[in-house]
Amino acid sequence: MKKLVLLSALIVFLLPALALAQDLISLLPSGGMAIGAINVARILAVPDMKKLVEERLAASRAAGGEAKALDDLARTLQFDPLKDLKEVVLLMPGPGPDGQPPTDGLAIFRGTFQEATIVAGLEKDEAFKIDGKIEKFEGLTAIRAEGKPDFGLFLAPDTLAVGNETWLRKVLAVKAGKEKGAKDDPVMGRLLQRVKTDAGYWGAVALPPSLQDQMARNASGTPFAAFGAMSEVLMAVDLGTDLEVKVSLGTDKPESAGRIAETLQGLLASIKVNGAGMPPDALKVLNAITLKAEGPVAEVGMKVNFAELQASAKGLAEAFPSPLGGAGEPQGEPEGGPGPGSAAPDAGGPAGVSPADGAPTQPATGDEADSDEEVDEGEDAAAGE
Repeated sequence: MKKLVLLSALIVFLLPALALAQDLISLLPSGGMAIGAINVARILAVPDMKKLVEERLAASRAAGGEAKALDDLARTLQFDPLKDLKEVVLLMPGPGPDGQPPTDGLAIFRGTFQEATIVAGLEKDEAFKIDGKIEKFEGLTAIRAEGKPDFGLFLAPDTLAVGNETWLRKVLAVKAGKEKGAKDDPVMGRLLQRVKTDAGYWGAVALPPSLQDQMARNASGTPFAAFGAMSEVLMAVDLGTDLEVKVSLGTDKPESAGRIAETLQGLLASIKVNGAGMPPDALKVLNAITLKAEGPVAEVGMKVNFAELQASAKGLAEAFPSPLGGAGEPQGEPEGGPGPGSAAPDAGGPAGVSPADGAPTQPATGDEADSDEEVDEGEDAAAGE
């Protein structure tokens, strides 16, 4: 199970991603704070994206990075994730009653892989035999690891859900029509109607009242105070010849949305002034960003030629090299504290908002937080798939 969670993280890392079939959304239970979707097949159908992914994989392999774990996974499960994995949908619950970040979540994978092939691959794997087991759960094939709460459950020969028993039982109840799903949830259902689910990559986040209150308190008196009124975030990304991005920040009233748009306008202007020496391609990308407020929603948009975007990214990397090393190289935290871009307890922006760009961030799930540990565990992590 853990390796499939690792796989989802790797796919997000490698691919700026695209759309999802509606039937996977219909399997999601209610009660989530955030839903995201990736269509791997559609991403790799774009030649420039396929080339970019191949280059990233090659660089990662050369550096002994994430691609090695992906290769190990492919050998163990006898399928090639970048060929056989087609769609991924992710659901994250809200913070706990004490405000702590969630430690669980749900992922559903669909592809051209087959249950029988994956099971056969695991049964031959010596590491899996140590603490992994394959058993039946509600009549379906489950892949478990001893002592791990999360496990993988085949909903169909080509569909695998990963989560703890509570979430997986909810999925089965929704699938059987015994429980309402995310589409019927009063809050998330409304967001799913508004977000562009036929876009490439998309996501919807409904901030719970407790998190909204925390953000408002932390943002008060800062340049990002306007974000204290934010209650929801929608994002959609389409990719072809052009990269098209749309982010919608929902608030309580039009005045709040207007203040967020003004804050972002000021931030963008500051970046342009401070980056006066940046390459022309990079400046062209910044000029492609649009900001506006419509009713209670602040909208950020961008449409730029994908090849030009790649050129601008390369130009920025050359003009402003990272003091920590080249892109894609494993980096440790510099002595004395976090490096540039690292999260800080009091960075001047509201909780859940990056002061650098005003973009909402999500707390890591338990699976994400301990992914490094699980990579080190080796193939035994596959038992929890």
